[in-house]
Amino acid sequence: MTADGFLQSAGRLGAVVGPLIMTARQALPLLPPLTYGVILIVSSFVLPFLPETRGLPLPDTIQDLENQREEAAYSRLTGRKRRVRRQEHVMVLSRLCSQAARS
Repeated sequence: MTADGFLQSAGRLGAVVGPLIMTARQALPLLPPLTYGVILIVSSFVLPFLPETRGLPLPDTIQDLENQREEAAYSRLTGRKRRVRRQEHVMVLSRLCSQAARS
C-alpha cells in the first residue's frame, strides 16, 4: 500500500500546487510544461523501485497482468506464495473469501 498512499498524497499536493503553477504562468510561461514534464519523468523512474512493483516482470499481455494480480491476492490472503493453475487459483480465492465472510 506504499504506492497507493504516496499517489493519494501526490494527488492532493497536485490539487493545491496546480492552480499556483498555472497562475505563475504569466510570469514564467515555461513553468507549467516543465513542471508537469519533470514530474512525469521522475515518476517513471521511481515506479520500478516501489515495493508493489519491485522484482516483478512487466506483463506482456492482459492475461499476464491478471495472473500477477491473482497471485498477489492469493499471497496476501494466505501468506504463502504458490503458483497454481488459473481454475484452481479462482477456486482457492473464492473459498478463502467465503471463509472470511463467515467469520
